[in-house]
Amino acid sequence: MKTYVRAALFILFSSFVSAAPQSVGTVILSFGQNTAESEGTQRVLKRKVDIYADDLLKTGDTGRLQIRFTDGARLSLKPGTEFKIAEYQFDEANPEDGKAVYRLLKGGMRTLSGQIGKVDKEDYTLDAVVATIGIRGTDFTVDKKGDEVRGSVNNGAINVANKGGASDVAKGFSFQLVGADGAINIFRTPATVRRSLDSKDVSVPATQVESESTQQITVAASPNPTGNGETASDESVVALAFSQVKLGGVDVSAGSVEGTDSNADITIDRTLGGGDVVTGVVFNDESSLSSDPCSPCVISSPPILGVLLDQDEMTVGTAEVSWGRWGSGYTVVENGFPTVTSGSFHFMYSDGVTPASTITSKTGRLLYRYDSMHGGATSPQDRTGAIGALADYSSVTGIDGHTYSGTYLLVNFDAQALTEVGIEANIGGATYVLRDDPSLGGDISLDSVLNGQEVALTGSCSGGVCNPVSTNLSGHMSLDFVGGNAEGAVTSYAAEGVNAVTSQPATISGTILFEAE
Repeated sequence: MKTYVRAALFILFSSFVSAAPQSVGTVILSFGQNTAESEGTQRVLKRKVDIYADDLLKTGDTGRLQIRFTDGARLSLKPGTEFKIAEYQFDEANPEDGKAVYRLLKGGMRTLSGQIGKVDKEDYTLDAVVATIGIRGTDFTVDKKGDEVRGSVNNGAINVANKGGASDVAKGFSFQLVGADGAINIFRTPATVRRSLDSKDVSVPATQVESESTQQITVAASPNPTGNGETASDESVVALAFSQVKLGGVDVSAGSVEGTDSNADITIDRTLGGGDVVTGVVFNDESSLSSDPCSPCVISSPPILGVLLDQDEMTVGTAEVSWGRWGSGYTVVENGFPTVTSGSFHFMYSDGVTPASTITSKTGRLLYRYDSMHGGATSPQDRTGAIGALADYSSVTGIDGHTYSGTYLLVNFDAQALTEVGIEANIGGATYVLRDDPSLGGDISLDSVLNGQEVALTGSCSGGVCNPVSTNLSGHMSLDFVGGNAEGAVTSYAAEGVNAVTSQPATISGTILFEAE
């Protein structure tokens, strides 16, 4: 899914104007809740967000993150990983002076090395705490769990060193060690792992690393379960939200896919009255570096359109917007394996994405609202599958310094910024309140949003399933403007938390169309 990624949301001011930090890489794929921490601040990582030296990258329990560094290296992080960019310097004019020091604190990674280390191998170091890894080639994986470190080499070679000694690991071989003094065991990579590393579906050949133009990703057509599907246009966008069952609870996901994405495909069915229905979505990793990449992720509706819930449509400016909720019978497949889902699959579709040039040329402060006269939505849903209703926009002063209450967006086009977000809902006696995260330090750049930055949300759930005390929530929201003059905003949102007293999880997710006042 267009898990789009954004530039850094933090600008630090002092008594003098200092140069902005220089990006060392860019997120090319982000699934799940992934973050970067630096100097006490935290950024949500989505597609096209910049990465900086000193960043601590963290992937969520179901997160998957891929980075392209300025020297051409590719890095893929598995779920539950912490990876530190301890030192990075690279100048394309003087590549021989480049240096990179990385630290794998826990979790798993795969990398295709770039120009750093080609002239002097000592310029590249991966510190796995109990062992240090240097490159002798291009393509390898490393996994760290506690004091155990293991990995495999797909191309070239690496050198693994700890207090007990050092060993070279060649292509087709793996290693394993436990503790800083542990013996380094070298063995031929098992066939099952070797097939995964060698598969063209999950790996970019090392010979292709040098040139961006040689990275060829082919995306199959998305599913057409009804037999009447059409491929969505390049001007289209679909916002998506659904829940996945995991060990110990439920994860909620929200994001969007644009028709312009070369690594995605959207199928819509127009045969059912009431608007375009999204019946299929396929998304491929851009670089397919992971040992467990999303190549592809496939979402398919049931074959019968008549079981669609909450179906509706409306015209916003020049854009047609439609939405609905598949309550059951849909499938989400990652890498050929079905995902266990919970509740509904929400979608909101439009074929009228506002051009970026229109957004940047707009002026004024504009209110986008959801109420009985403006916009539309799929029914908000909690982790149990129960549905409820969104609270209408209200001019009553909101909480936490917000101008209004209810469900709305406030956009300052003069400053090219999203200044306020409000989402309120009631599900089964529980009240959910979500706002833009105040810890991020102010307005959110529209440029970042247009380049895929999801909006971080924070809030609470009280009453109902969230008794006896309120449950703190955190989450995110996608945002795409629609209409010739940005008359509407198509969004999906998801948030989750755990009650401090009962340890019971709470979630909420759905899609919203906000309409300009």
